[in-house]
Amino acid sequence: MDVPLRVTAPERTLVDLVLHPSRVGGMAEILFMLDCEPYRWKEFDCRKVADYAELLGLEFTAGIVGWWLETWQSELNVSERTLDRLEALRPDETMPLRFPHYHENPVPIRRWRISLPQFLLEELTP
Repeated sequence: MDVPLRVTAPERTLVDLVLHPSRVGGMAEILFMLDCEPYRWKEFDCRKVADYAELLGLEFTAGIVGWWLETWQSELNVSERTLDRLEALRPDETMPLRFPHYHENPVPIRRWRISLPQFLLEELTP
């Protein structure tokens, strides 16, 4: 008999990918996760992303997931309130993505006070 077992949800997985990139197979896995069309996921709840980011209280993580949710805002029906919650957690100063081999051509994203490599922005834009 098959019994469904839910270990994690897409919302938590999204935040965990950003938080622990070395545990998920590297940048390629992160890009795959972030580049998929999240509005196709059933029951994706953007508020849960903000809840988990608030629980962790990590500035850079909040900046990355805030930027990502804003990027998909219309497709995911992300409310401004959810984005505001994440914006309140963002870094005080612009922080770059610190991942080996992915630090070239950084582009600052002012609202989220992060900077991401140009190629990443091109890859992850819907």
